[in-house]
Amino acid sequence: MTYQFHPLPEGLHYQPLRVDFSTRPMWYLHDGEGLQWIDLRSIFRVLVTSWPGRWRGYCEAKQSAWGLEPCFDRKHQETMLAPLERMPAILGEIEAQLLRLGQSTAARRASMLRNRWRMLISGLNAPTPIKSTRKRSAGRRKVNAFVVRQAFLLIGKGHKKTEIARALGISDGALRQVVAGTYSLDAEATDAWWETFGTKNTATACFDGGKPAAQGLQGISGSPVELARSGGDLSVRCNAGAKHG
Repeated sequence: MTYQFHPLPEGLHYQPLRVDFSTRPMWYLHDGEGLQWIDLRSIFRVLVTSWPGRWRGYCEAKQSAWGLEPCFDRKHQETMLAPLERMPAILGEIEAQLLRLGQSTAARRASMLRNRWRMLISGLNAPTPIKSTRKRSAGRRKVNAFVVRQAFLLIGKGHKKTEIARALGISDGALRQVVAGTYSLDAEATDAWWETFGTKNTATACFDGGKPAAQGLQGISGSPVELARSGGDLSVRCNAGAKHG
């Protein structure tokens, strides 16, 4: 399984799976290793029962038994992925639990979905994993706006920086530079930095104008610190403030 923190394009590829009794799609996906998964949050939407709370907790309790993997869905909401081949058994257990809870409509939908499952997935073919004789260095991934925002989110959640760097496909050193504001970024990633680390990192965010100044950086690349030192609208105020304080 790849990219457990977030479904990066190279790691997870989402595709819709539909049944005639629901207007909401379920999402199945394959990862970089060619394995196929089902987004359980989307399954409970089709069953017309709420994922947050009871069912999320139930699936977390079943994580080991069902072989589930935590992930984020297409809307950046926390979900869990189930192996495609285990879904008939999983749907059977969910149906039994729904009946015990008196949720007859949802239980009936679970039964219908389980009975049709083999037919639904009969046309799904797992992609052939792309094999490479050369392993790309983790530090070669371009640090774009997506990577900046995900790094900020995951650091805020308390994940270890080494794990975050590995999940995002960048080196530990690149991550440290992103946090410090010394990594050379394009205009879009620079805006993302000011929206995230730039609002928290007082050591590097103490510039004239703060984030509003970054809005004038369209088409300009470089690290936030380098841009601040280059003059213009962004001038360092930290030292000046210390002298006049």
